[in-house]
Amino acid sequence: MIVTVTLNATMDRTLEVERMRTSGVLRARLLRLIPSGKGVNVSVGLRALGTRSTATGFVGANELSAYRKFLRESGISCALISVAVRTRMNTTVLWSRPRPGEVHLREFGDALPSAALAKLKRTLRKLAGPRTVFVLGGSLPPGMSAGDFAGLLKAAGSRGSLVCVDSSGPGLTALLRSPVSLIAPNDDELGELTGRRVGTVDAIAAAGRTLLDRIATVLVTRGARGAAPAPSDARCIAQVPLPHTRAPTPVLSLYPIPPRRPPAQLPPPPPPPSPSSS
Repeated sequence: MIVTVTLNATMDRTLEVERMRTSGVLRARLLRLIPSGKGVNVSVGLRALGTRSTATGFVGANELSAYRKFLRESGISCALISVAVRTRMNTTVLWSRPRPGEVHLREFGDALPSAALAKLKRTLRKLAGPRTVFVLGGSLPPGMSAGDFAGLLKAAGSRGSLVCVDSSGPGLTALLRSPVSLIAPNDDELGELTGRRVGTVDAIAAAGRTLLDRIATVLVTRGARGAAPAPSDARCIAQVPLPHTRAPTPVLSLYPIPPRRPPAQLPPPPPPPSPSSS
């Protein structure tokens, strides 16, 4: 079973204006408004690949019904926890004149109620097990400390689960003292974790190797900066072109041979639903 965890969910809104100006009133057309968050997005990606998952984490009470509907229609099990805060909204504005462009507005979100953390820990322990893989992704909500995040990682890692993390900011400092199987920092975050310069792929490989005695797998994403030749002791380096993006996303994968612990033996994904059942 794969369980994705979103700690700072967001409603993703995309607007389009015909011409961008730096002041004045702009009339915008709504292109989309969808429930989102990094863990939720991972579940959507997994479903597109034919793999089911369960999505948990926090979502504002007013938006819970929208998330449930979205996850149900996407074929994803919902174990989200309702909290008495507003789910943040991230807004992308697109325009075509005077030349095509876009701007992204990212809200910080609101602090969680004090009891929310304990509820999520109980949910993680309930879902944990030797056949469970947890994926915790995205930023931490305001007020959540590295210690709080470490407590969630410990709960997820109980009962033999594998724990994968793609987080930033305070979440990074919790990784090195937690039972984590895989991390996915970008190169800047890797530099922050290790205190090393990571301007080249060789430097990234050297920094990543310093973590492999504590974390079985390190995946480093490099954004639009491209991929350099892999050092001889890295397992692989790949450049993956993604549709509708301005640049491919290169990924450098480093891990010990053999890994510190074998991957969980997951059941095969269920067949996709037949057209008659939709």
